[in-house]
Amino acid sequence: MSSVELECVSFTPECLKCVEICAKVERMNARKRLTIRLMLSLIFGLIVASVALTSVGGAHSRDIRFEQKNTRYGFERIDMALAKYHAQNGRYPKTLNELKLDWLAQKDGWRRDWIYSLADGKPIVESLGRDGKRGGIGTDSDLSNRNPRPPQTRVPLWMRAREPDAKMMVVSALFCGLLAGVLTVAALEKVTFAAKDLIILVPALLTALAMAAFGAAVITLFHMPSGH
Repeated sequence: MSSVELECVSFTPECLKCVEICAKVERMNARKRLTIRLMLSLIFGLIVASVALTSVGGAHSRDIRFEQKNTRYGFERIDMALAKYHAQNGRYPKTLNELKLDWLAQKDGWRRDWIYSLADGKPIVESLGRDGKRGGIGTDSDLSNRNPRPPQTRVPLWMRAREPDAKMMVVSALFCGLLAGVLTVAALEKVTFAAKDLIILVPALLTALAMAAFGAAVITLFHMPSGH
């Protein structure tokens, strides 16, 4: 117990000085509680927004552009056509023009020509991504039929934020994080953070956090770009 609290206890309720000291202590405790509430709300908000963005927008199984999905579909169709051609001719074609491809598989998702080559007699089909240049990350990553999902295709937050098709997904996740923070501040208004309350408070907060993160991910999922 602090010296201020001891001094407060030693005075009688009728003592004006005691009342002033007790009021001072209460204001100090109120500021501490507010600080804890704000810190917890900030942490909760960031966690909820991060979970929504990383579980939906940044997963390797997801694309934020429909062109990437079309490109991977093209690889599947070309691989089937190459296998059929090889079975009939005993070799792979020198160019893709020798194959009969459907309209979607004739070019990559950005409607650019495929880069086709043979390495050790095996065909390699490549797409240079959105920018049409070697290298890059996210939607600018190079894709191939041998490696249609390289690690660099994981879309970073800054790239997701600038994509017109994904802006609503990002906004939804951030809004859910803000809402989670506000609700946390309101829910902790009457909490004293005393040791005896932590046994009940901690499990309740963790459960609420898990539910909020799941809800944020679902809401963000509904704002993914069309075609996903």
